Amino acid sequence: MKPIIACLVLLAACTPEQTARTTETIKSVCLVSGALQPVAVSVAAASGGDAAKAAAVDAALVHPSVVAACAALGGVPAPKG
Repeated sequence: MKPIIACLVLLAACTPEQTARTTETIKSVCLVSGALQPVAVSVAAASGGDAAKAAAVDAALVHPSVVAACAALGGVPAPKG
């Protein structure tokens, strides 16, 4: 619970310029994720081992979080993997 409180305090301390910069960065990550995620997951899954496990975690947890954040900011979310 303490890390969440610390994050909220840091977010509250952001200036409007910092918030705008962060929003633009997340929108850029959306575009990159949309272009690279399907290819990276396919390559990692084909290689097997730890790469396949990492690809499964990305498809199940990380990529949907990026899509949700992008949608919340009004960016162009990549399709869910």
